[in-house]
Amino acid sequence: MNNAVFITVRLKSTRLSKKVLLNVNGQPILKYLTDRIHENFSGKIVLCTSINSEDDPIVNFAINEELLFYRGSENDVLDRYYKTCVKFSIDKFYIIYGDEPFTDIDTMNENFEMLDENLPMWIKNDSLPEGTYGYGMTFKGIEYLNTNKMAVDLEVWQLMASKMSLKKIENKAELKDSYENIRLTIDYEDDLKVFEIIINKIGKLYKTISLGELVKIYKEEGLYKINGFRIEEYKARIIQQGTI
Repeated sequence: MNNAVFITVRLKSTRLSKKVLLNVNGQPILKYLTDRIHENFSGKIVLCTSINSEDDPIVNFAINEELLFYRGSENDVLDRYYKTCVKFSIDKFYIIYGDEPFTDIDTMNENFEMLDENLPMWIKNDSLPEGTYGYGMTFKGIEYLNTNKMAVDLEVWQLMASKMSLKKIENKAELKDSYENIRLTIDYEDDLKVFEIIINKIGKLYKTISLGELVKIYKEEGLYKINGFRIEEYKARIIQQGTI
């Protein structure tokens, strides 16, 4: 059985240019994430990026860090995941994003335990704070989604409300209220400021710090005052896109 973490990453962001390669305390944001995964996961780590030349620095990062990478369609992310699975013979994988360096390790490991590689299935964990969760999926699941998708420019999270016939598990939904006002993704300058504050406080503990400890720091430091307003912006955008 081959398990992998797929890190979805490109350099096309317009809100915070080339954010995953921005330097914080001597290393790029993306390295904080790959270090965290390396420390807590024994399977394959694959950077899933595009064939666009603007993403060449992502490939260079992967080579320098001795990570696997796959370059696929610029717009068809589902196809990119599918072909990454085929190339590296992946049975179960966990999708995370390059601008979310504090992905929750416990949830990631739980997903691998919950996934059955014999079934077309996926797990959504979006009850956790923005910037800390990903999506578990089997090869049979991505094969089904990629074959039956209605458009080529869909992200996995945009299929949450779909009626597609594969097994979906909503993980940790009971915790949603506890994490309602926590934002740990990096999409804007104010998110970057929050990340810098946390990194300056925890130092090398970024590799192993738990979600509970991160949430505690976010609350104690009053970081909601810096980027909390983005939470409501995000909700409004998702509602507008019709995904909740």
